[in-house]
Amino acid sequence: MASRSTCSGTTPFDQHRRPGPCVARFEQAGVTTCLYGHLHIEGQWSLAVQGDVRRIRYQFVAADAIGFRPLRLTRP
Repeated sequence: MASRSTCSGTTPFDQHRRPGPCVARFEQAGVTTCLYGHLHIEGQWSLAVQGDVRRIRYQFVAADAIGFRPLRLTRP
């Protein structure tokens, strides 16, 4: 069974791609996928960490960044 953890109001990595406090929480909880948004300035979108990092799949899903289109989510 997959573990769940929440970290609201922040992104998992900072603007320099350094892990924030949520990342350690996710790793300790055994989280396998992290869906996140909260980057609302278009210039920030290219900085979003995507893909597998230390056994967690990160996917940037801010609605404005993905054009308000549905996004198919797949299990790792």
